[in-house]
Amino acid sequence: MFERSQYIFILLGFFVLSGIGMCFGNPKGVSWLDWINTNGRWALLLAPLLFLFLALRQLRIWNVSAGENEIYLKRFLGSKKIILQKKDMISFDVELDIDPSWMKNPRNTIVVKLQTTQGEFTFNSSDYKLFDSTLNKLFSQNKEMRTQCFGQISRLKNKAGI
Repeated sequence: MFERSQYIFILLGFFVLSGIGMCFGNPKGVSWLDWINTNGRWALLLAPLLFLFLALRQLRIWNVSAGENEIYLKRFLGSKKIILQKKDMISFDVELDIDPSWMKNPRNTIVVKLQTTQGEFTFNSSDYKLFDSTLNKLFSQNKEMRTQCFGQISRLKNKAGI
């Protein structure tokens, strides 16, 4: 959680600094379209948009914590909170997303889609530093689903040769 908040503040800082650079880098008397279209300055608009996209992407990640008889899911800054109990969990799907081999550093990402009575929630292993402990918290109330989930993950990894 703390690591994600650092990323958000860094991304927003770049967004603000690039906006300040665009504001004060334009000499008086030059229209914005002329200033942006010369010498590839249009790229100055892409950088803040990319940082904004990455910041919004971080807001979509679920933080998982376990209570006595409940699992708490909440998004960054508490924008959405959900409380799950054992009876709320219906099923899950485990997928392995493998990057193409031509990429410089291909990654293997495990995606767990949890179907509950309150909707479907997606957990991507590339979003969490300790994905196994996050899954342990998520399935702490339902031990059968936890063993099935980790079994499916290990079968997928063995099949892919990871």
